[in-house]
Amino acid sequence: MKRAIVLLILIGAVTGGGLFWLKHHGVSPPPAFDKPAEAEAGGAHVSHDEQGNSVVRMSDEDQGDAGIVVANPAAGKWSQEVKGYGRVLDPAPLAALFNELASAQVASSVSSREF
Repeated sequence: MKRAIVLLILIGAVTGGGLFWLKHHGVSPPPAFDKPAEAEAGGAHVSHDEQGNSVVRMSDEDQGDAGIVVANPAAGKWSQEVKGYGRVLDPAPLAALFNELASAQVASSVSSREF
C-alpha cells in the first residue's frame, strides 16, 4: 500500500515538474486539429474523387514553402532478370564434424596431461 502511494506521488511530481519546465521554457502545446477558416483560405484544399481517394490541391507558392519539388521522371534502366538454380546442403554433417573436432581436442589435452 505504501509503495503504491509513493509511486503515485513520484508520478505526480514528475508530471508536475515536466509541465513546469514546459511553461518555464515557453514551449507551447501542439496545435489543435481544428484549424480556423482563415488559415485554410491560402493553404491546401483537400477533396475526394469518385473512387474515394483524397486529392490535395496546393498553389505553387505553398508547394515551394513546404519544400515540395515537382519534376518530370528521369529515364532509367531495368536490369534483365536471369533465372538461377541452386542446391542447399544439410548443415548437420558439418556440425557433427565440429563436435568430433571438439571432442578430439579435449581428449588430446587430457591425454597430454596424463603423459
